[in-house]
Amino acid sequence: MLKILVAAAQYPNTLACGARLHLFRMIQGFHRHGHSVEVLAFAEKSASGQIHTGLIEPFCRSVERVLLRPPAGGRHLRPLRNLLSTTDALSLPYRSSDFARRLREKIASTKADVVYFDGYPMAQYGQSGHPLPQVICPRDCASLLLEKDLQARLGVNPKRLLLRWELRKRRHREARYHRFQASFFVSRNDARRAKELSPGAHIVWAPNGVDTDYFAPAGGKLQPHTVTFTGAMSYGPNVEAALWFAKHVWPILTQQYPEARFAIVGSNPDRKIRDLAGADKGIVVTGYVDDIRPYLDQSGAVIVPMQSGTGIKNKVLEAMAMARPVVATPIALEGIEQAKNGVHCLVAQRPEEFADRVTTLWANPQKGDAMGKEAREMTLRLYSWRTTQDFCVRLLEEAAKNPGLPRVQEV
Repeated sequence: MLKILVAAAQYPNTLACGARLHLFRMIQGFHRHGHSVEVLAFAEKSASGQIHTGLIEPFCRSVERVLLRPPAGGRHLRPLRNLLSTTDALSLPYRSSDFARRLREKIASTKADVVYFDGYPMAQYGQSGHPLPQVICPRDCASLLLEKDLQARLGVNPKRLLLRWELRKRRHREARYHRFQASFFVSRNDARRAKELSPGAHIVWAPNGVDTDYFAPAGGKLQPHTVTFTGAMSYGPNVEAALWFAKHVWPILTQQYPEARFAIVGSNPDRKIRDLAGADKGIVVTGYVDDIRPYLDQSGAVIVPMQSGTGIKNKVLEAMAMARPVVATPIALEGIEQAKNGVHCLVAQRPEEFADRVTTLWANPQKGDAMGKEAREMTLRLYSWRTTQDFCVRLLEEAAKNPGLPRVQEV
């Protein structure tokens, strides 16, 4: 039995967030394999001032939360803080002397066999040359997201200069993954880029999974001429995707189908997302819902119109597991390497293409049902959380036994 100390950027108080869901599943896997787990995690208060607990506690020997404090000056001073700091914008909110002190104390008191750092911001807490094995799971390559953003911005302007400064800081952070026994990513593309940035690091990857028992076809009545987009609607790439679809694709669809309905389902919708519902009666913004499955189950097409982002998209796997037809941009399918256009999903980039794929499914529900069936069979075969849990557990076991270099094959 291993004693695993988990140091996490986000306490998993909800499964509606991809990062928290991944951590929850890994902790669940550690427990299933009989290992002892102690957790030290940053946590945020809800709007009611409470920290919701209970998801991971049954699988852990102890759970300690360190309050993530809002920075002085609030959001208004954030751009200035990011500009003046040598710490990148993703890591800066998690720079905490309280957390660092508690981490040192936990390492000393728990006599852990291995430390599992969860989340890219936790890279700042890794200690070079520390005798205790350390494994980090950034999930995504933080530099890759900015590199894609910069490629889309031409010319010289203040925004581009700020992004280049931020990119330099992220690359500096990711070039130091060699300090860890292993770094664990959720897509091959992200792992490859991380390996380029830190050639001496041991980089591995395994895809996210999906709970195919929970996300299963329910046989609900199909709502014709409906599209659904799910996700945390305060997350920048999700906001960008919803706005792109509403501006460029939705008008094409409503010209042909005036009664069409666009459901945006997810927590904490950005003001720009909320404004969409006020401007068009066919657009519904739900905000947080306890269960997204009814929205997926009744949708004529599930759309994933991502324009940016990295890693594997849980929303794609969830829709596929429910046997619903998915229309997605190429970037939305990164990491889901076995998904084939026309078999498991439909792929489109330009607005006219995207609209055409959606109307094809609306006009031929049988085609969508057949595609959904193929997609579900693929998720059952290839995207099991149990497989990813076993991979991560093996990685930690090897790191603990052989701190010099785990034997888990790298990219």
